Amino acid sequence: MNRLAQDHRLTRVNPTDQEAQLMEERQGIMPGYNVQAIASPLVHSSGNGMLITAADVVNSAADSGQLVPMLEQAEEMLGESSGHSG
Repeated sequence: MNRLAQDHRLTRVNPTDQEAQLMEERQGIMPGYNVQAIASPLVHSSGNGMLITAADVVNSAADSGQLVPMLEQAEEMLGESSGHSG
């Protein structure tokens, strides 16, 4: 149970989805997930754009700790290394 659930004295965040966490949204406090994505430039003869090279869904409301795993996933997809040290 996360901090928001404890603050509101809830014993269950979502009865149908045990992994969902309470998160502060524009609409208020709701059970949900945190979605991360990295888009990389795509150069193609028919035009330029962006390609999603990494995506993940976590049940942590904080973005901290998500960057390095996302970079590693994108590097694996592209076969490149950004030189980050983890």
